[in-house]
Amino acid sequence: MIRVIDLAISLILFALPMFILKVKKQKQIGKCDNPLNDKKQLKINVMLHALIGIYFAGTYLAFRNWHTPWYLLSRLHIYGLIATLIMPFALAYLVKGTNKARLVAISLSVLLFVSPLTRPFILAGPLRHLGDEIYRTNFANFEYAIPLNICNISALVYIVALLLPKRSSVTGAIKNYMITLGFFGGIINNVQAHNGHVDFFWYYFNWESYIVHALIMIIPMFMLLTDQLKISKKFQLYNLTWLTPAYLFFGLVLNPWLGVNFWFTAPIDFLSMLPQSHYFALFGGTVYPVYMMSIALIVLAACLILYGIFKYLEKKVTPLFLDE
Repeated sequence: MIRVIDLAISLILFALPMFILKVKKQKQIGKCDNPLNDKKQLKINVMLHALIGIYFAGTYLAFRNWHTPWYLLSRLHIYGLIATLIMPFALAYLVKGTNKARLVAISLSVLLFVSPLTRPFILAGPLRHLGDEIYRTNFANFEYAIPLNICNISALVYIVALLLPKRSSVTGAIKNYMITLGFFGGIINNVQAHNGHVDFFWYYFNWESYIVHALIMIIPMFMLLTDQLKISKKFQLYNLTWLTPAYLFFGLVLNPWLGVNFWFTAPIDFLSMLPQSHYFALFGGTVYPVYMMSIALIVLAACLILYGIFKYLEKKVTPLFLDE
């Protein structure tokens, strides 16, 4: 029975891009500049839509069958990273000529917004993980239930950016946050396979974190390819004006006071290689100025690199996905 369902879902996912192509053809009937009237161009479109269908079906089957074991550089982990980078290009190509790009971006952003809202309900109360009872009784225990880290704050701001007036400076600043800091946060989370407690992908703490951070990467890249987002030095600088004092507030005040680690201002395993991160701790070992400076420099360098990459994509690749 399960195999029959898998086959049916795979066929539906494969057929979906072909159905979209049919809708595009119907929409373009009678237009003298219809690119689908050219037989060679039509063949290329059919091939590309079919490849996207294979990608959709293959992604479903990968997550359906390769979900265990789930660890760093496992088959599913590698495929998940590749699939995340392919998805915005596939979606941008499918919506080309349909005027549905903004609707798709809003739909994905709503999903991104809703998912972290499940965390307080899942994390609340005594939970059992691998036989150990964990009591979540204070604010610090809810740290990962509150989307305030540099990456998953995107769950709150992406949908805002899409609903605000397009020409607003706030909108522009948020959209530039998405393409650098948000995207970087998504990468940092998902290049690891540390999100949960069990060696199995379809466990809440694994899949919820991984999929949320995949959306954090997919949405801004999709928006860039569909001309819904413009890279701007000015708006990047706007972000620095609030990120810098906020980072200092979290690292010097809020985190040591409440015993949390928002924005990872205290050492984490993934960045334990940073030099002397533990040796210059202040205020009873709760504030790490050298570590914080190292993190800030890494993030700044990463954002500059991402800015250059996406500026190039905006100039050279985005025009290929715009309507003819």
